Amino acid sequence: MSGHEHTPVPDGYPVQKIQERVLIRWGPIWASAIGLVTVIVVSLGLVRAFQLALEGDKKDPVTAKYVDPNYEQAPGTAPMYPAQVALKTLYLEKQNQILSSYGWVNQEEKIARIPIDQAKALVVKKYGKE
Repeated sequence: MSGHEHTPVPDGYPVQKIQERVLIRWGPIWASAIGLVTVIVVSLGLVRAFQLALEGDKKDPVTAKYVDPNYEQAPGTAPMYPAQVALKTLYLEKQNQILSSYGWVNQEEKIARIPIDQAKALVVKKYGKE
């Protein structure tokens, strides 16, 4: 025999009492489930990392000189994607337009802007050495 005896359930013993005798410890079950999910997620992450490493970067960043031959990238700056270069170019053009034109900063308070070159000349004329 197996070395231990099983006590048979007596006839007429309520089924509910049998179910109450079975004690399930949920802690180890949850710990195992969480551990299994963690292992699966980490494994999928590693597989994706290896995929990316083996495929290489399909969108190689390029410096702005490929888009604008007159553009010089500042030393120590990261290369930019063409879309970034285009956005930067649009931004700089907008800023240049603002700095070189007349317009309202706040029309309600009657604050206007003038071209930067004209503003510099006025400052030099007013505060410069005479």
